[in-house]
Formats: sequence, C-alpha cells, structure tokens
Amino acid sequence: MDFDKLNESVERLIKNLEFIQSLEEEGIPMSDDHKDMILRNIDSITDISNDDYKAGLLFDIR
Repeated sequence: MDFDKLNESVERLIKNLEFIQSLEEEGIPMSDDHKDMILRNIDSITDISNDDYKAGLLFDIR
C-alpha cells in the first residue's frame, strides 16, 4: 500500500469537505458536482477489494 498516495488522497478529501462546508455555511447547498467530487475522492481512498464497505461509504454520501 502506498501510504504517501493514501495520505494525499485523504488530505484532498478533507480540503474538499471543508470547502463544501464553508459554502453551506454561506447558504449554498452541496451541488451534484460537489457530491461527484467527494465520491471520486472516496473512490481513490477506498480502492480496496471489499465492495460492501465501499458501497456503504458511497451510500452514506449520497
């Protein structure tokens, strides 16, 4: 497992979530583009063989 790559992906997800949270605090709801961005982040982080776990994470976001 490439921990440097995983760490970069997690940091990118955190930054994106913070950005979306700041928009929501200003009254701008999460758009479909933002949801897709987060799902892509989770996809890169959860590039694992356990599809049930991954499906659960994706369901929670949607």
